[in-house]
Amino acid sequence: MESLGVERASCPSCRAEIELPEGSNIESLPSPLYLNRLQQMIRIRNNNPELACGSCDRKAAAVSYCFGCRCLVCVGCIEVHARIKVMKSHRIAELKEFSSKDLPVLIQAPLLCLEDGHKHEALDQFCKDCERQVCEKCINSSHKGHNLLPISQASRESKKRILHAMDGLQDKMLSCRGEIKRVDQSYKTVERRVITARQEVLKKIEDLITLLRKHGDEMLAELESVYKDQQLSIIKQRKELELQMGQLQKTHEFANEMLERDIGGEILDMERSMKRRFQQLMAMNTKPEPHAQKSINVDYIPDPEVQKTLLQSGLGRIFVSFTDPATSIAEGKQMNQLLTGTGERIEFTIQTKDSDQKPSYSENDRVSVRIQSTKGTVIPTRIDDRKDGSYLVSYTPLKPGVYQIDARVRGEPIKGSPFTVHVTTRAEYLKASRISLENASKPDQYKPVSYFGCAAHEKFQIKRPCGLAVSSSGEVVVADSWNRRLLIFRQRSKEKLQFESRVLEGSVDLTNPVGVGFNSEENIIVSDSDNQMIHVIDRCGVTIKTFGSDILECPWGVCVTREGRITVCDWGSATVKEFSQQGKLLKEFSSRSSAKPYYIVHHHEKYFVTFDSHCVEVFDNGGNFLYKIGEKGSGEGQLRDPRGMAIDSKENLVVCDSGNHRLQLFSTDGRAFAFGSQGKEAGRFDKPQDVVVSSDGRLFVTDYCNNRVQVLQRSNSEALIN
Repeated sequence: MESLGVERASCPSCRAEIELPEGSNIESLPSPLYLNRLQQMIRIRNNNPELACGSCDRKAAAVSYCFGCRCLVCVGCIEVHARIKVMKSHRIAELKEFSSKDLPVLIQAPLLCLEDGHKHEALDQFCKDCERQVCEKCINSSHKGHNLLPISQASRESKKRILHAMDGLQDKMLSCRGEIKRVDQSYKTVERRVITARQEVLKKIEDLITLLRKHGDEMLAELESVYKDQQLSIIKQRKELELQMGQLQKTHEFANEMLERDIGGEILDMERSMKRRFQQLMAMNTKPEPHAQKSINVDYIPDPEVQKTLLQSGLGRIFVSFTDPATSIAEGKQMNQLLTGTGERIEFTIQTKDSDQKPSYSENDRVSVRIQSTKGTVIPTRIDDRKDGSYLVSYTPLKPGVYQIDARVRGEPIKGSPFTVHVTTRAEYLKASRISLENASKPDQYKPVSYFGCAAHEKFQIKRPCGLAVSSSGEVVVADSWNRRLLIFRQRSKEKLQFESRVLEGSVDLTNPVGVGFNSEENIIVSDSDNQMIHVIDRCGVTIKTFGSDILECPWGVCVTREGRITVCDWGSATVKEFSQQGKLLKEFSSRSSAKPYYIVHHHEKYFVTFDSHCVEVFDNGGNFLYKIGEKGSGEGQLRDPRGMAIDSKENLVVCDSGNHRLQLFSTDGRAFAFGSQGKEAGRFDKPQDVVVSSDGRLFVTDYCNNRVQVLQRSNSEALIN
C-alpha cells in the first residue's frame, strides 16, 4: 500500500482507498494473522538463529517447537517439559526437523491472549457481548456472566455471515461485468455507425469531388471529432468500471482465501472490516453517468438544393441523433393479441427511444414496418409520424394466416421485433374472443406441501442447488452445485411427504454440476459447467461416457427429447447445442439478440429456452425462432433472470422467475400468473433455479439461496405442510 496522508491509504493493485484509524499510519496497522504465521513457519524451517524462546523470560535461543504450548522452546524449557508430568505428553519437534505437514497445525493454532497475566492462554471462546475472543482467565474475570460461544461455533457463524455478504458481492460483480459488456457494445456501435456515415459522405460527394473537396474535408473532420468525443467518453467509462471490477475481485479473492484457510481467529478479526469493505463496494455505482452510453447515430444529410446553392451555401451537414433501435418499442393493446380476424383494423404505436429508454426523435430515424405472412402475402401498412418520437402504425389483414411484423428503426429491428400475429376468419375470431372471456378466471394455484435438503437431521444437506429431474420411478436427482455432487432423493412412503437421500457415487468427480436430466434408459445426463462437458452416469454412479469438452464453453441446462437427443444450453458461447445419444454435435442455434441461454425444455416439437435477456424464446425443431414469452420487469407476465422451466399437466408453462423470487405460470391462452415471493417460509423462494413436474402433478423446485428443494401441489389437491 502507498500512503495518501494520515487518514487514507490506497491499494496499489486495485486502487481501493481505505480509511485508516485516527492517529495511525500504515506501519502501525496490525499484520494479517495468516501472513504472520507463514513468516514464522519460514523462519522455523530455515532454523533462524534469531528465534527466541517463547516459553520463558530468558529469551534464550529457540531450538524446538512445542505443539502443546504452541510456542518455540529453548533447551532449558525442554528439560522442564521432561520433569513436569502434565507436560511430558507434549509433542516437541526440533526446528531442523520441522516439515510441511506441520504447517496446518501451526496455521490453525488458536490465538494466545495478550492480557497481563494470561500468557500462553488460548483464546478458545468468543464473547458476544464484547465481540472479542477471550481465554479461560478472561472468562473468570472481566467476562464473567457474559454470553460466550466456543471459537469454532462463533467462527462458523461468522463464516456464514461473510458468505451471505459475498453472495451480494458476486451479484455486484455480475452487474459490473454486464456494464462493461454494454460499454464495449456501445463502443462498437459508435464505431460502426460512424464508419457507415463516413462511407455515405464519401459516396455522395464522389461525383462532385473536384468542386466539393473543401466541403468534404470539413464534414470528415466533424465526423472525426464526433467519433473522438464518443470514444474518449466510452474509454473513460470502461476504465472506471475496470477499476471497480478490480476492487470487487481483489476483495472477493481475499475473503475467499481467508475462508478457505478457515482460521477462526482470523475470520473473527477480519469480519467487521470485511463487512465494512463489502458495504463500501456494494455502495459503488456501476451504472455510468446519464447519457454516457447513449446510442449515437451519425448521418450525412445532403442539401436538396445543392445544385442551385452550390456557391452560396453548404452542401450538407452532419446529423447526430441518439435514437437506439434496441430500446425502441412497439406498444398498444392490440400488440398483445396473438390472434385477430380478417377485416379487423389493427393499430399500434412505435416509440423511438435512446439508450436510457427515454423518448428520442429525429427526422432521419427511418421508421419502417413490413407485415408478411409465411406464404408471402404482404399487408400494406400506414405509418403516421407524430413528430415527437411516436409513430402510429395501422393495417388491416384480409387473408387468414400467420404473419410476421418486422418493425425497424434506422434499418435495425426494434425491441422484440419481429412480432407474430395469427389471423383467422372473422367468425372464428369472434368465437375465440367469447370463449376467452368465459374462461378468464385464474387457474388453480400451486401451494407448498413439503421441502427437503436443508434440515439438520437430514443425512445430506444441499448447498446452492441448480438443476433437478424426476425419474419414472419418482426419484428426484438434484445438482448440488457447491458440494460438487448429485443427490438422489426418494419419498419414504406414499402416506408421508418425507424423503431419504443418497449421494450418487459417480458424481464426486464433478466440479460444478448445473443441469440434469434422464434419458430413456434412466441414465442421468448432467452438465459440468466448470469442466465444459456432459457426463452420462448410470443409477449405480458409473460414468458411461463424457462428451462436449472440445465444443462446449460453459454448459448450463440440459434436456432430452423424446427421440433421445441431448440438448444443452451453452452459456459460454451464447448458443444451444444438440447432440446425438453418442455425443455427436447435430446442430446449434441461438437468440437473434446474442443473449446467453440458461435452461431448456422440449415439448410438442418446440424448444423453450430462457435467456439472460429476461425472456423465454420459443424455437421449432429446426432451431428457427417462433416467438418469445415475457419481458424484463416485475409485473405479471414480466421476468427477471428466468431460469428453469416445466410444462405442467394443464399444458401451462411454469418458469422460475429467479430475479423476482417467484414462479410464473403462462397459460395456453397467453395469460400469466405469478405466485411466491422472497423469503424462507414454505412457498417463498430466494432465487429459484429449476422446476420439474412429477407424474402425479407435483412441482419440485430448487430454492437456490435457501438451500432446499420445495414441493408444491395444486391448491385443489388435499395435502399438508410436512
